[in-house]
Amino acid sequence: MDGIRKRSATLFNIHNLYSNDLLYLVCDLCDIYNYADDNTICVNANKTENVLLDIELVSNVLMNWFKENVLQANPEKFQFILFSKTKLENSKVVDNVSLMPQPSVKLLGIHIDHALTFNEHISTTCKNVGRRLNALVRLSNILNEREKYVLFECFITSYFNSCPTV
Repeated sequence: MDGIRKRSATLFNIHNLYSNDLLYLVCDLCDIYNYADDNTICVNANKTENVLLDIELVSNVLMNWFKENVLQANPEKFQFILFSKTKLENSKVVDNVSLMPQPSVKLLGIHIDHALTFNEHISTTCKNVGRRLNALVRLSNILNEREKYVLFECFITSYFNSCPTV
């Protein structure tokens, strides 16, 4: 088992070293957040048109880097969200793939919507907790108080502790 962990860690480190220059390439153009194999770019501007232009510029730089390094990105898996009070209907083209801004995206397990209301995240969390509570109620006749508490802490409380600021 340890041999597998060491190889996995080595591969992860090689990936980080190999893609490290990618982060430096765009650091002056946008904010970039990197977590494991998930990269998120963020651009800010006063006007929607400028945000869209910046997204397009950064996307083109990134796609060119992938091509120059003989790597392949999958723009069909890209997510694009514009934080605004109104929904945007304009699409952007990245590497010949048309990207429509999404009303919400899931980022590291949190559903974020364009108006930052977190309604979808709250709704999803409540549905998941409700299902788990229902299962706990069905098991309540065969569990003692300690077992119920442990299951509650593991399967219910963890949903609310995963993102306490929301």
